[in-house]
Amino acid sequence: MAKPKQKGMRGEYEVAALMQKVKDEVAVRLGKEAFNTRIERNLEQTRGGGYDLVGCFKFAMEVKFQEQFAFDDWWHQAVTQCPEGMIPVLIYRKANVKFRVRMFTIAEVAGKRVKVLSDIDLNSFLLIFKLHCEEEFSKL
Repeated sequence: MAKPKQKGMRGEYEVAALMQKVKDEVAVRLGKEAFNTRIERNLEQTRGGGYDLVGCFKFAMEVKFQEQFAFDDWWHQAVTQCPEGMIPVLIYRKANVKFRVRMFTIAEVAGKRVKVLSDIDLNSFLLIFKLHCEEEFSKL
């Protein structure tokens, strides 16, 4: 059985690789490869705190790969470690289960935009991330 810290690192690497693939595809399609940066583990998080992955534009990523879910604690950590102007995102799973994502989304109700806390599948998040990458790369 993997130690919790090793399991957590493995989850971070797994998520970083999935997001990097999306980011690379967008950069190539838009001809922005020279501006593309790597999505990597935040090696300073243990010493100075902060979110788990860097290089995700405005997303402050918190990744959890644990058998016992603690959503309230994890979400609190994601929100409190998220710098102003960034978007807190919690990606989580346990062994043999697909990743899920918790984040704020905008719902349109009766012509009004409402910010809601949502739990979505990983593919839906990767689509959101792709659109975000397109927007950010278009600014360069």
